[in-house]
Amino acid sequence: MKRLLVVIAIVVLLAGCGKSTESDVDGHTGCYDNEYSAGIERIGVLSSTDGGESWDFLGDACFHAMNLIPVDPSPLAVDDGIALYFLDLLTLNRPDSDTVIYRAETEDGLEFSEPIFALTYPNDITDPYVLRLDDGTYRMFVGSPADPASIISASSGN
Repeated sequence: MKRLLVVIAIVVLLAGCGKSTESDVDGHTGCYDNEYSAGIERIGVLSSTDGGESWDFLGDACFHAMNLIPVDPSPLAVDDGIALYFLDLLTLNRPDSDTVIYRAETEDGLEFSEPIFALTYPNDITDPYVLRLDDGTYRMFVGSPADPASIISASSGN
C-alpha cells in the first residue's frame, strides 16, 4: 500500500474548520471554531500522493487545546502515524514562564491526541526540529534568539 506523503504547514485562517473522517452526533466533523487554539493560528495539513508534485488541503490540525497556540510544527513519522512537535506561542516572550514545546500524535494528520510536554526551556526558543537517529534515539534542534543567537540541541532515549 502506498503511504501518503503528509506535510504539515502553518496556515493562518480566520474562519473555517478542519475535516475529519468521523462526525459527532450533530454531523459536525473536525474542530469547532472555538476548539483549535487560544488564537487564530492554525496548523494546516496538506497531502500529496504524487511525490510532492501537487498538494491537497485536508483541513486544520485539531488539538482541542484552548489553552495553547500551536506554531512551528515539526512532524515525525512514528509507527503508523505522526508525532507532531510544536511551540506554544503563549509561552514565548513571557518573563513569568518557560518556553514550552509540546508533542501530540495523530493517525490521520487532523485529529491529535492531547498535547503533552516534550521540552521546557527557561529562555525563548523557536522552530523545533526533531529527527530519529539510526540508534533509535531522538534529537531535537531549536533556535534560540537570545544574544548571541544560537541553535540548541537536546537528545532523548528511544
